[in-house]
Amino acid sequence: MTEPRSPAAGRWLALAPEAWRGDLLRVVLRVTAILGGLVCIPSVYLSVQEGLYGIVVLDTVSLAVVLALSFFDRLPDRLRAVGACLVYYVLGAGLLVGVGSISQMYLFGFSILTTLLLGFRPGLASAALNAATLLAIGWLSIAAPPEMVVPRWIYSIQGWTLITLNFAMVNVSLVLALGAVVSALETALGRALEEVRDRKLAEARRDALEEQLRQAQKMEAIGNLAGGVAHDFNNLLSVILGYADMLIEPLDPEDPARADLQEIRNAGQRAAALTSQLLAFSRKQILQPVVLDLNEVVRGVQRLVGRLLPEDIALTIATCPDEARIHADAGQIEQVLVNLVINARDAMPNGGRLSIATANGVLRDPGSGAPATWVELRVTDSGVGMDRATRERAFEPFFTTKDKSKGTGLGLSTVYGIVQQSGGHVDVESEPGHGTTFRILLPHSEGALEVSPVRANLPIPSARGTETILLVEDEAQVRKILGNILRKQGYDVLEADCGPEALLRAAQSDAEIHLLVTDVVMPGMSGRTLAEQLVALRPGLRVLFVSGYTEDAILRQGVLFGGIELLPKPIVPDALVQRVRQVLDAPPGPRTALRAVDT
Repeated sequence: MTEPRSPAAGRWLALAPEAWRGDLLRVVLRVTAILGGLVCIPSVYLSVQEGLYGIVVLDTVSLAVVLALSFFDRLPDRLRAVGACLVYYVLGAGLLVGVGSISQMYLFGFSILTTLLLGFRPGLASAALNAATLLAIGWLSIAAPPEMVVPRWIYSIQGWTLITLNFAMVNVSLVLALGAVVSALETALGRALEEVRDRKLAEARRDALEEQLRQAQKMEAIGNLAGGVAHDFNNLLSVILGYADMLIEPLDPEDPARADLQEIRNAGQRAAALTSQLLAFSRKQILQPVVLDLNEVVRGVQRLVGRLLPEDIALTIATCPDEARIHADAGQIEQVLVNLVINARDAMPNGGRLSIATANGVLRDPGSGAPATWVELRVTDSGVGMDRATRERAFEPFFTTKDKSKGTGLGLSTVYGIVQQSGGHVDVESEPGHGTTFRILLPHSEGALEVSPVRANLPIPSARGTETILLVEDEAQVRKILGNILRKQGYDVLEADCGPEALLRAAQSDAEIHLLVTDVVMPGMSGRTLAEQLVALRPGLRVLFVSGYTEDAILRQGVLFGGIELLPKPIVPDALVQRVRQVLDAPPGPRTALRAVDT
């Protein structure tokens, strides 16, 4: 902390309230002893010449007392302070009688030093004592002897020099004392101001962190709600899409009912796309993260982005010269870019400028404040901008300032979810009429660049089969439609609505069970626990998980280990039968499962 500049005397004072008067006393005594010795010699000499032996005694005793108070520092500070103040008073009163009114400067010094060394009330008392002393001496001077009159020798060069030395001693003592006090006050005030400023900065940082925490808690609560809604919708959509496909399959292409059912199916698929975006916002998506160069991702989507923009929007792309390595899902990062570009395009109905830039740098973690290496992605437009209320709700699902026909309000919430799930941070800088900048920070990766994994689809001559499948699903409607789909393909299906019932069905069945198809999150026993127990009893058993929660619940259950496959809801018949066939036809041994990334 920077302290204000102050005179050297200020450094002699301790800022602790119980100590600074003691420090000041030592300053006054030392200065008075040194200067008093210089003044005492000529004063005694002149007083002897003029026969003023009383002044000789007064000066000598006063100097001796000051020296004693200076060296005997074991005495209490308050007692020494009283002694020092009385020296000035006795000198002032004695010299006033022996020399004249010109010696009142000692009385002035007495009251000032008393105030500084002993406090406000003793200072008032000293002022009253000075007034009483002056009045008393004045009354006495009415019938005073001739020595009460100012002696003539004072007007000589020697006398004037002596008076000057006395004045200098008193003046210097008071200046140093007052200067030390003022300097100490300046230092204390400077520190106090620094503390006030630091406290205000700390309060501002705390308020900002509290606001970030409130925003994060709000987004987390909305995300949990969105994830739960998406899970329930995925179960319902599995039933809707499943029955729609089963009803469409036997109909002729020209059958009018087929077109109606296709509309139902299309609406269900659009609803599934919305739930997918809700899952992205709530960070419950399945990711396939690899180490990739963000620059390459930006350059890779440049052509696609160009097609999204009208001719009156100028696009500028500036990638950093070094590799911008991140550990993320390439497809999801592309989705982030596309969503931000679409948002920028809609904010510039009359054209404008759009820039996409990447950078590497060491920045403070927006959450913890600790320095960290980040890869930065900036998307800046010159559009209409956003006010504060809009900025605060920009990432909420279904919040939009656009016409309902132009968007669902899930574009930016998807960006938020993907970035958070990838371990990054996103914020927005915008003012009405001054455009918008979305700033995304992703953790820099030191790993080697990888190629995004592509699921190898085994050639499937037919999705049909005759194997036995144990189907475990706590939602009765979902279990029913999945069982019907599998039976239509020739499979023998054993159904159970929970883990314990599945174990019982498996124990009662003498037939070989080839595949376990189970939900991840179920009451009582999780899909992971059920799979482990059944695999222990039947070592050749294959496992296929289905879930509407995807990543979040799966990670809590810990099911993504080697040899495990996952099929996210909503489930359509073709995807189910093909994945079942893939799992059954895959060679024995551990296989690579989809991996979810927990943020």
